[in-house]
Order: sequence, then structure tokens, then C-alpha cells
Amino acid sequence: MRTAAEHVAFNSNSKPILVDIVGTGGDGQDTFNVSTASAIVAAGAGVCVAKHGNRSSSSQCGSADVLEALGANLNNVGPAHVERLVHSSRFVFLFAQRFHPSMKLLAGPRKELGVKTIFNVLGPLTNPACPQRMIVGVFSKAIGPMMAEALRLSGVERAWVVHGALGLDEIAPEGETYVWSLEADKITSFTITPASFSLPSHPLSDVRGGDREYNSGTMNRLLDNKLEPGTAVLDFVLMNAAALLHVAGKAETLPHGVELARESLRSGAGRLALDSYVAASQIA
Repeated sequence: MRTAAEHVAFNSNSKPILVDIVGTGGDGQDTFNVSTASAIVAAGAGVCVAKHGNRSSSSQCGSADVLEALGANLNNVGPAHVERLVHSSRFVFLFAQRFHPSMKLLAGPRKELGVKTIFNVLGPLTNPACPQRMIVGVFSKAIGPMMAEALRLSGVERAWVVHGALGLDEIAPEGETYVWSLEADKITSFTITPASFSLPSHPLSDVRGGDREYNSGTMNRLLDNKLEPGTAVLDFVLMNAAALLHVAGKAETLPHGVELARESLRSGAGRLALDSYVAASQIA
């Protein structure tokens, strides 16, 4: 699928370390768009994010849906624009249906089925920008080692594959999250909890999402730094952004990543990353 996608080219000396944070979906939990929010917060903290995603096939609101509700013109950003946006905004969204034209034919049937399919697993492996570092959430613990090995074989240099408590394809706000870590061509496994980030636990029910209007409203409050400290959604995003910053090499530890993510929100840098991308998507 990636070789059949529209090719994203970088000048030989200008490709930075690119990161992506993406889930397979299909976990049935319908949480807030934490990977999208975490990607934007991480971009505000200084890493270059090329996020690959699509509309929801089983939940109310996917990454493409929430970004569109926030004003992005998804179809306007093509392969020729990625390099410029990576350097100017540090965040760019590669809409799967734009970069994989054949996926348009499958969008309707996938939505009608409303269940996970092989494309849930293939999606995270087919980012046309070929990020060197990734966090990939999986809906099943059994898939974790296989996904990590697939990332290794595809040339990803550093990655975490994560599977959270209650079947979540994200780092979970409560309980253990299983991690399969790829580094130096080797895969190791361990578990983390919110305490690993020096953050409290929150019930999964407190980070449920809604439709695109609800989730985009939450995203705006997050990026405007209007969520109260200790809010479940805020801590959920801080954890996942911190992990991405750690995998990217920006944060030495997970608590350090939390502080960098907090500063991205406090300073308005995360908001600027999103607004810059949205503005560029209108004229790309």
C-alpha cells in the first residue's frame, strides 16, 4: 500500500526526524482523539510530526474528522506540500484518502461494516512520509509483537507499540499499558502506568469522546490551555504526548516529556502548530 501511495519526496539534506503517533482503531472505546491532540502538542514542543490518518470507520470521530472540524482542508494538502509544512508548522496531516486514492473506494464499505478489518492494521504501516520514529497503538495485545516486527522490517528506527488496559489502542489513563519497544533493531517489552509519568490515574469513562463538534471543542480548550490541571483528558494527552516526545528523542524520561508537553500548551506553541497547518491547508 505504501509503495502504491502518492510519493512524498524530501530534498536529500532537508528531511528531519519525522514522527507519527497513530492507532489501529477498532478498540470500541470511542475515546477523545488523543493521538491527534498528542501529535499537535508534540509539534509545539519542537518535534516534526507527519501524522497519517483517516476518517473514522467505527467510532464517532476519527483524526480526519476532528481536523476538518477544526478548519483544515484535508484534500488540499498533497505530496508536494508535506516538506514545506513539516518545516513551517512542524505538523502536517497526510489524509489517507488523499495519499492512497484507492482507499476512497473502501471508505463507504468500511463505515457500513463498522468493525475492524485488515486495513486497521495496515494503516499505521503505510505512512507515505516514512517517519523514522513512531508510536502505534493496537487494539489487541496479540498484535503487539507482530506490529513491532513489521515496523522493524519496514525500516522504522525507533518505535513503541502500545496496548492499554481494557483493550485501548492508546496509552491508557488507568491500569497497565503494554509496550513493545523497537530500538537499535531490537524489540523489548515492558509495562507502564500513569505513575510512570508522575500523573494520576483516571477512569476510562472520563476520556470518552463524542462527535466531531464535541471533540473539536475539547481540542480547542486543550490547545487554548483552558482545561483545568488534573483534568482526565488533559492528563490523557500529556501521557501520550510525553511518550511521543520520548520516542522522538526530545524527552529523556516520561516525566520530562510531560513537562515539555505542558510547556507546549502553556506557551501557545501547540496552538500555533495547529493554526499554522490549518492556514497553510487553505492555500496549499
